[in-house]
Amino acid sequence: MRENLGKIVTGQLWDQIVALLPAEGRPGPEVEQLLEEIEALDGKERSQRGLRDFLRELQGSPSLPLAEPLVPAKKPVGRPAPSIVTPDPPAGTAIEGPLGMRMRFVPGGVYTIGSPEGEPGRDADETRHEVQLTRGIWLGETPVTQAQWRRLVPGSNPSHFKAGGDDLPVESINWFQAVEFANRLSDQERLPRCYELANPKGTLGGGDFICDAPALPAPWASGGAL
Repeated sequence: MRENLGKIVTGQLWDQIVALLPAEGRPGPEVEQLLEEIEALDGKERSQRGLRDFLRELQGSPSLPLAEPLVPAKKPVGRPAPSIVTPDPPAGTAIEGPLGMRMRFVPGGVYTIGSPEGEPGRDADETRHEVQLTRGIWLGETPVTQAQWRRLVPGSNPSHFKAGGDDLPVESINWFQAVEFANRLSDQERLPRCYELANPKGTLGGGDFICDAPALPAPWASGGAL
């Protein structure tokens, strides 16, 4: 485990893990699951994120025997509270994400989006304007493919253009279906859902999926698939 320090596990994460180990006796199921999360560390952001999320869940567990408290009842004066937040990676950092999606990190900041007026095929709703990302995001290098859609929604492929193979982008879906796909991807990755759907109806990928109102970011959302 210690050989991962500084590369996969930060010093704060190490302190959190050590604090969760029982001082004596047989480890409980929570500790056994923690050890499984540690064994799953493979150097990728996804495995580190899973460990961080599991540690957050354990902080509120009343049945877990601890060798020492995760957070002292009273913080020493002048000493910051323990943190398991890791710094953002450099812009453009690549990871292999879920469903075989290769993703790149886009830091928070102000960006200009839209198309230049003289660009061929430009639509009227592509006016160039500035947007602000309040936090960094992981963005797929390519659109979601038909193969990736089917892996998450088995037996479904709403696309009209299928003859070119599974690597073609999935299409012929509406906004509600795209958002529900993102929510289900968050479920698979054990992340909070980023969107709140109002009374969804129909079958995802079946052409009849609709909601009563536009999808809104869930008030509790942080870190899910967008």
